[in-house]
Amino acid sequence: MAFDDEIEYTYKEDYRTTGNRIGLALIGATGMFSAVSAMILLGYIVWHSFLNKRRELPMVQGIRSFTHSALGVFLISLLLSDLVQGVAFSINFKWAADGNMRPSVACTAQGAVSQVGDLGSAIWSLAIAYYTFSLLFLFKKPPIWITWSIVILGWSTIIVLPIIGPYGIENVKTRGHFYAISDVDFLISGYLTRTIWHAWFIYVSLVT
Repeated sequence: MAFDDEIEYTYKEDYRTTGNRIGLALIGATGMFSAVSAMILLGYIVWHSFLNKRRELPMVQGIRSFTHSALGVFLISLLLSDLVQGVAFSINFKWAADGNMRPSVACTAQGAVSQVGDLGSAIWSLAIAYYTFSLLFLFKKPPIWITWSIVILGWSTIIVLPIIGPYGIENVKTRGHFYAISDVDFLISGYLTRTIWHAWFIYVSLVT
C-alpha cells in the first residue's frame, strides 16, 4: 500500500476465483497468439526481404521494395510493437496461476513491456496514418528526412518513456510502485503523469 495525504492506494489484487483465473488465462492466450502471429509475419518479411536468394521472383521483388519504403519501415516497427505487446499480455498466465497480482519483478516487467508495446502500436499507427494521408489526399510523398526523423524520434520515445517512470518519477513511499495495477483508462492512482504519457499517444492514434 501507499499513502498520499488522506488517499490510500492499494497495489495488490486477489484473483483466486475461477472466473478471474479463466479471464486472465484467456487474456494471456490472446496475447500469446498475437505475439506468435506477429513473429510469423515478421519472419516471413525478413525471409523474403533478406534471405531468399530467388530475388527474380515478382513476389520477392515486391516484398523487398515495400520493406525498403517508408510505409514498410513503419509496418515492421508496428509489428515489432505488436509482438512486444503480445508478450506483455502473455504474462497474465502467471497471475492466473498465482491467483493474485502484486508488486514484483514480473509485475514491473509486464508494466514496462506493456508500455513499450502500447506506445509503439500507437506511434507507428499514427505514422502510417500520416504518411497515407500525405500520399492520398495531399498527393505528396514526404521527404526522406521526415521518414528518418519519425523513425528515430518514435523509437527514442518508445524506449525512453518507460525508463523515465521507475527511475525519474517513482516514489514508492508516498505513491507506490510506478508499474502497478491500473484502473479503467490506464489510470494509476498515484501517477497521473503516467496516464498522460501512456494514454495520450493511444487516444491520438485512435482519433487519426
